[in-house]
Amino acid sequence: MDRLFDGRIDDREHVLEVFERHIAEVKATIPADRLPVFTVRQGWEPLCAFLGRPVPDEPFPQVNERAAFRRKRPRRQLRLILHGR
Repeated sequence: MDRLFDGRIDDREHVLEVFERHIAEVKATIPADRLPVFTVRQGWEPLCAFLGRPVPDEPFPQVNERAAFRRKRPRRQLRLILHGR
């Protein structure tokens, strides 16, 4: 992850710039009719509409929340140091 952000993972502005640049590259590469663009806060509806599937009768999973990301960060950094990935 450090390589992705040039060692500047704590620089919020830089991280957002890298993220936005990546999103722009993906959108420029993949045709719009083949690329679902939505936020997880929108729930199942846009994803299911894109896939042509019914909306499940259960809440949309929220597995990548900010608090969980912060808890897992030290483990990711250690893995990067030990294994380079």
